[in-house]
Amino acid sequence: MDCLTRQLEEKYKVTSPESAIINGNIDPNKDIDFFDYTIRKIDERHDMTIIGYVIYDLPINGEWSDLSATFKILQTDNFLMLELNEIHML
Repeated sequence: MDCLTRQLEEKYKVTSPESAIINGNIDPNKDIDFFDYTIRKIDERHDMTIIGYVIYDLPINGEWSDLSATFKILQTDNFLMLELNEIHML
């Protein structure tokens, strides 16, 4: 089996951050950014205010990777909600 065939057959999955190891120069990123009141805007789909974003790096197959999930932080008078925005390579 050649290298390309082996790479195509390899399966990748998000694994637990508690057991993930740092391999190479990957530095896991976990960041929460709250917006200033003057730049907050309404998410019309949910009729909620977008108050910030979360960026969270994901471990793949037991190792930290450069795959990240980003979330919107939405707020109403009664609760906060995280909505998955996208999963992408940073």
